[in-house]
Amino acid sequence: MGGFSRGLLEDAAGLPFLVLRMVAVEISGESHRRLMALKRIVDAVLGDTFRDYSEYVEFVLLAGVEKMLVDPLPDDELLRKTIVAMFRENPEFVADFIARTIKSGEAGRKADTGESYTT
Repeated sequence: MGGFSRGLLEDAAGLPFLVLRMVAVEISGESHRRLMALKRIVDAVLGDTFRDYSEYVEFVLLAGVEKMLVDPLPDDELLRKTIVAMFRENPEFVADFIARTIKSGEAGRKADTGESYTT
């Protein structure tokens, strides 16, 4: 699949260069069937713009990631676009921040309603 991991290596002269490594992901036959059926819709909307299967799968995966990222956010378009842009720059930090914020909000809600933190 089209995911990359990054790493810096040195060439023979000791100069650094960036290496992108592909990451393989296995999906079930049913997930593959749905993914390929969805491609008809994506192609109809965007045109056949993908070089290969990996590029298409990466597009769908990233679209899903960004959708899941903005789902818990308030309906503020500028906020959502800002969070997505920040996530693209530093996904680990933004994901950790949102997760902590959701958890602290959940803990506060439970405290306000008298619910136990363990229930």
